[in-house]
Amino acid sequence: MSGYWSVRHTRGYDRFPEIRGYGTIPADDARHDDLNDFLAAKLRQFWRAQNSRGGWTNELERLRIDVERICELNGYKGLWVDARDYLVHRVGQSFLYDVPMGKRGNLADFAGKRIRVVCSRNGINQRYVRIGVVGDAPEQTKARRQKASGPTSVRPRLPRLLSEDELAYTPHMLVRFRGIWTGAGGMARAYNRGLRYQAAVWHARRFREWAGVWPKGIHEFVIKFGPTDDFEIRTPIGDHQGYLEVELHFEVHSSGSEFVEGNEEVGFNWCAFSLEELEGKPAECR
Repeated sequence: MSGYWSVRHTRGYDRFPEIRGYGTIPADDARHDDLNDFLAAKLRQFWRAQNSRGGWTNELERLRIDVERICELNGYKGLWVDARDYLVHRVGQSFLYDVPMGKRGNLADFAGKRIRVVCSRNGINQRYVRIGVVGDAPEQTKARRQKASGPTSVRPRLPRLLSEDELAYTPHMLVRFRGIWTGAGGMARAYNRGLRYQAAVWHARRFREWAGVWPKGIHEFVIKFGPTDDFEIRTPIGDHQGYLEVELHFEVHSSGSEFVEGNEEVGFNWCAFSLEELEGKPAECR
């Protein structure tokens, strides 16, 4: 799709991808790799060499191998991962992450620790990362236990949907999307509608956090949905999980505005939220 733009983190040699993952490691919990050790120096050397030369060179391969050896000497665990779940897409990227207590999967052994994640190899749809402990996580992180894997009774808290009559006098964000559930049953319609409502609120709040403004125009991004709070978007019905590519068109009307004809049904291909309610903390829509 054209006509959209995404926020890109520009943090030197640890920049994140344009479409950010929110899987095993939530992107909002990743920290800048500000360590000043031998590995950090080698990573900076790698990025300087990459930025000064076109293509992959023998020097870059030598520096990549040096990074691998330093990680091995420091006891870093190595594994192949989905780049979307671990926030890396290029060799040389690194960041810090405080692993909550009760974390499962590949990070279970690092619960309660601050880890460094380093991308050292590229593969088809996968990346090879090195993970090492660099200290203890803060106490508040240790106290925050990961939710159980099964569905819970808690559902996402979303701002109230505005009716067409309220738009003229309410400062609001109007979100347009394609009606993809034509002919589907009521449950399928509610499921898809719920995902897009959550995606609209989630993206708007995080975009404001990243850029300081509400999103405008067409935005295309990927969400990861599932039945628990560990996922970016809570599954509206049942316990399904997976990735969904979303295209949303945002309009901000800070003084309110009349409804534009041609979008006949609220919830089918548009929805609107009060800007005041959207000001809530991003975590409230998870």
